Amino acid sequence: MPLSLNSRRRGHGFIACIAVVGAFVIENHCSLPVFEAQARFDHLGLAHYYLRAQLPDRALTEAVRALREDADTVAPLLVIARAYHQKGETEEAVESFTQAIRLDPDDGSLYMLLHQVCIEGGRPALAIDALERLESSSANWNARVALGWAYESADSTDSERAARGLQFLEEAVAEPGDASDHALAFARHQLAKAYLLRDRFEDAAQVLESSLEFDPGDRFALFTLGEFRLQQDRAEEAEHLFERLMRETDDAAAASRIAGLWYDAGHRQRAIQYYEWAMQVESPPASLMNNLAWTYAEENTALERARELSLRAVKEEADNVVYLDTYAEVLYRQGHQNQALALIRRAVELETNDGEHRNYLLRQLKRFSAAAGFVAPEPPTSSE
Repeated sequence: MPLSLNSRRRGHGFIACIAVVGAFVIENHCSLPVFEAQARFDHLGLAHYYLRAQLPDRALTEAVRALREDADTVAPLLVIARAYHQKGETEEAVESFTQAIRLDPDDGSLYMLLHQVCIEGGRPALAIDALERLESSSANWNARVALGWAYESADSTDSERAARGLQFLEEAVAEPGDASDHALAFARHQLAKAYLLRDRFEDAAQVLESSLEFDPGDRFALFTLGEFRLQQDRAEEAEHLFERLMRETDDAAAASRIAGLWYDAGHRQRAIQYYEWAMQVESPPASLMNNLAWTYAEENTALERARELSLRAVKEEADNVVYLDTYAEVLYRQGHQNQALALIRRAVELETNDGEHRNYLLRQLKRFSAAAGFVAPEPPTSSE
């Protein structure tokens, strides 16, 4: 069976995009050289070194010294915020980000970083409180985008707050002023996400198409619009968008996600194409090999290839019932019913009595038993 197939949802693409944005802005601010060619001792460079070495206390000491040397510089405050984040001290991290924003209120990435750190620290309300104070004091475009994003990411039961979040994002996209291309793209992405969460699909599509007009290589827009077109049974349009995306990124993870979308939509051959694309990495994950093997088995094609892939997945995780089931299915389709039966019995033994796969595995046991000429035996008791 394909691994975690039923857990695929539209939101996965958005989560990945947000993570990428967070990583981008962090690296954008914190990729300074460890030691600069200058006469004085470089406290900031040393702080970066300790931060990368996962030594936040030492990073804090050096960053504070750097801040004393130049209190009007953002960079030490960002190192301080990241060090506190490493220590799990989210409130202190937010305070440092807030100070940095007051020094440079036009840098949109700072607002996004503040919110991202609060999400990762499990304190989303803390971000909203800080962003509300910043927004009310500056009426800054970037602050309003970040606050709109924060409201959209908060508890969905607060309809008034969600409505304000949508309003902020709509206003930001309609009147971007002198916002940077990167910040405006982020605002469009969040607005499209907000529309999708409200099932306003055509509105979301319009925003994504607009984003592609400004940036034909917008990966988020290509992926999300492609997914939407696929859901509309507009497969050729979806394929065009996905091909453009792969020309932009040539990324195995993106190819695997696209394969999952094709699979869910019932286009097995196209799913195989993208799974094979994803397989080009040096060490493909077992889940990818399993999903490709299963898809080949369902299509009843390239069964030797499926067997090789499935065996590799099982060797990596011998007690994974999903991988065992896939291997059994491939062997069954090759005519090796006894081997398939032995594997599926092992999978049933491993699955707990209340496990999510147990009923399915019992049906497989009955099916393979009949094919091997046996009456279906009593289900093996779980080993757990």
